Amino acid sequence: MTVNPNQPQPGVAPLWAVLSVTWLCSFSSGIGWNGMFFITEDALGFTKQQNLVLAAAFGVVYTFCAATAGRFMRLLAKRGWSLRRWLAAIVIGTGAAALLPFFARAAWSIWIFGFFFMTLIGFLWPTVEAYLSGGRRSKRLLFATGRFNLTWASALVVMMWFIAPIIEHAPFIVFGGLTLAQLLALGIVLRFFPANPAPAGHADQEMLAHESYGIDRARTLLKGFRILLMCSYTLHAALTPILPHLLSQLDVPVDRAAVVTSIWLISRFLMFLLLERWHGWHGRWRTAIWSGALMLLGVVGCVLAPNLGLMTAGLIALGAGVGAVYAAALYYAMEAGSAEVDAGGWHEAMIGMGYAIGPIAALLIGSASGAF
Repeated sequence: MTVNPNQPQPGVAPLWAVLSVTWLCSFSSGIGWNGMFFITEDALGFTKQQNLVLAAAFGVVYTFCAATAGRFMRLLAKRGWSLRRWLAAIVIGTGAAALLPFFARAAWSIWIFGFFFMTLIGFLWPTVEAYLSGGRRSKRLLFATGRFNLTWASALVVMMWFIAPIIEHAPFIVFGGLTLAQLLALGIVLRFFPANPAPAGHADQEMLAHESYGIDRARTLLKGFRILLMCSYTLHAALTPILPHLLSQLDVPVDRAAVVTSIWLISRFLMFLLLERWHGWHGRWRTAIWSGALMLLGVVGCVLAPNLGLMTAGLIALGAGVGAVYAAALYYAMEAGSAEVDAGGWHEAMIGMGYAIGPIAALLIGSASGAF
C-alpha cells in the first residue's frame, strides 16, 4: 500500500488491540448476518425464499467490496488517508447503519441497512487483517492468526446467546448491541492502532524455515484452500437463511433455535482451538480432504435431519469442516501473501462469493425440486 510521506510511520499494532477490535466487529457482523435471518423470519414474516434473496444480494455486495478494498484504500492513501482513519470511518458507518432498523423496525429498513452494512463490512475485514499480519511473519504470524480465529469465532457464539432471549420479544433491540460494540471498537482503533500497519513483504524460503515445505508449496496450498473456502461459505450460506425454518419444522421455538444454531459456531471455535495447538495440518493436502468431507456431510445432515439429534450432529460436522478450511486458507493467505489490504481482500472476496452463490444455488434447487 502506498503511504503518504507526510503521514506517521507505519507500526505494528498491539495484538491485543487487533484481537479486541476483531471480537467487537465480529459480534456486530454476526448480528448483521447470522442473527438477521431470525429477525426477518420471526418479526417480519420473511419466507425461506425472501431470506435467500436477501442473503444472495448481500453476498454480491460483500464480494465486490472485499475484492476492491485494496484498490480503494490506495486511492484514499494518495489523498492523505491513513489506514487507521479509514478503519475508523468504517466502524462509525457500520454502527450508524444499525440505527435505521433499530428505530424503523420495518422490512425496508433491513434492506437499506444490509446494503450499507455489507458494503462497509466488505472493506472492514481486509483492513483488520492487514493490521493483523503487518510486521508479523512465520511463528509470530501463525500465533496471531490462530488467536484471530479463536477471537472472531468466540464472538459469534456469544452473539447467538446474546440474541436468544431477546429475539422473540424485542428483536430489533439487538441492533442497539451492534452499535454499542462498534463504538467500543472505535475507541480502541483511535487510541492503540498505528496510522498504517508495518509492511511484512512476501514470504520467502527463510521465513518458512520452521515449516517442512517452502513458499512455492504454500502458494499452491493457498490456491486450493481459497477454492475450498468459497465452497465452505457457499454451503453454509445456503443453509444459514433457512436454518430458522428447518428448526421450526422440528418444533424448536425461536429462542431455542438461536442457541441450537450456535452449535456449529461452537464446533468451529473448537476446531480453531485444535488447529492452533496442533500444527500437523500445515503443508498437507489431506487437510483439504477431511475438512471438505466434514462440511459437505454437515450440510446434507442438517437439511435431511428428521430430528434434533441428527440436526445437532450435522451442525457439529459443518462447524468442524468449515473451521479447518478457514484456518488453513487464512494462514496461507497471510504467509504467502502480504500485509497489504489485498491479501485479506481476496481472502474475504472468496468468502463473499460463497455468501452469494450459496443462497442462489439454494433458490434454484428449491424451485426446481418444488420445495419452494
